[in-house]
Amino acid sequence: VEVSLPSFILSSTRLPLSRRLQIIRDCAFGLNWLHCCDPPFVHGDVQPKYFYLDVGSRVKICDFGLDRELDDEFIPNPRYAAPEVLRGENPVGKSDCYSFGMLILFIINRAHPYENMSENEIKNQLISGQLTPSIAEILPNLGKLVTACVGTQVNQRPIMRQILKVTDVILIDSSIADSTGKKFWRRHFFQRDEVTWKEIEATLWQCYLPTQIIYDTSSQNYQRKQDINKKLMYFRGALLDMKFALPGNEEFIFLWRLGFILQFFGPLLDKNQKALPFLTRLFKTLSEDWFFGNIDAEDACTLLSKEKKGVFLVRFSTSTPGNFAISAKNKNEIGKKDEDFTHWRIAHEPLSDLYTIKGRSYASLPLLIESEREILELSEACGGSPYSQFRMEERELIKLGYLS
Repeated sequence: VEVSLPSFILSSTRLPLSRRLQIIRDCAFGLNWLHCCDPPFVHGDVQPKYFYLDVGSRVKICDFGLDRELDDEFIPNPRYAAPEVLRGENPVGKSDCYSFGMLILFIINRAHPYENMSENEIKNQLISGQLTPSIAEILPNLGKLVTACVGTQVNQRPIMRQILKVTDVILIDSSIADSTGKKFWRRHFFQRDEVTWKEIEATLWQCYLPTQIIYDTSSQNYQRKQDINKKLMYFRGALLDMKFALPGNEEFIFLWRLGFILQFFGPLLDKNQKALPFLTRLFKTLSEDWFFGNIDAEDACTLLSKEKKGVFLVRFSTSTPGNFAISAKNKNEIGKKDEDFTHWRIAHEPLSDLYTIKGRSYASLPLLIESEREILELSEACGGSPYSQFRMEERELIKLGYLS
């Protein structure tokens, strides 16, 4: 079911910045497509109500200025229309660019521009040059883009093609904190926000993994290749949020999801520009029975409620990017409790090699759990980890001949 952009933006109580930036980029892509038509097509009435999200959450543009073409008494919306359009001039491509700048403010601030002013007040002050939009509270690079878009001098505004390139850069920079991850996406997938797993896998093998073992049939290198393929399978599962498909099926990986995973297991590449240390780091954690990944404290308590005392699981922290958390059925520990459960935060700065709990630091998450079991009175891992299907998947791939 399609949903209008205003409904989606204003009703979503917890809409991540990365998702809003994705929507901004999609809007820019659509407007740039119109402007690149032969002859170029000017929308002329860019505002939120003419954008929709389809069932795949991708943005679509509608209307294409038909209201303006069919209505001799068409009145532009002063919250989004360029000053020259409000003065009665015909809109041009850079008038759409002005409106796009105002659209960015709506998406980021989740409120219509100048919401405390009447439309007549807005129109009069824009025409007289007494009113400029407030952009102080948005990302610096995005603020610079909005400032350029809403410039009063029409010829000094950027064109949509330039705007699209800037939104691509902003989207990558805001979605991925890891500098090596940013470079990876920019180099191989610039101006794309989703790619297939096959593309990521092929790129890793071609540029960042030991390619010599692909064609070497010696038993030693064959085993190394199988080991890397197993780690790639776990990486694939993490990127797909545990939604598995056997090789041959198309699965799309989103930019924001790569950024999310790298917060916990990055950097993607080491100082030699190789990805194997990252894959090994991720594999060592995801292959543990106690790791549950994407669940919050409430879901953890639900899972543990049926278990005996001392049973535990480890998950991503939902409050602090890059951190992990241990949730356990209580014995006698006095900590941050939720009735019969205790939750401990594991501090881990994104892209750091240290994992710290209660002032004690370790070089890996598995080492921390092994060392803290007795101290925290942790008995055994909670059953039912969603990552347990990795091992079932591994057995299936061995049966089909993809792994040995």
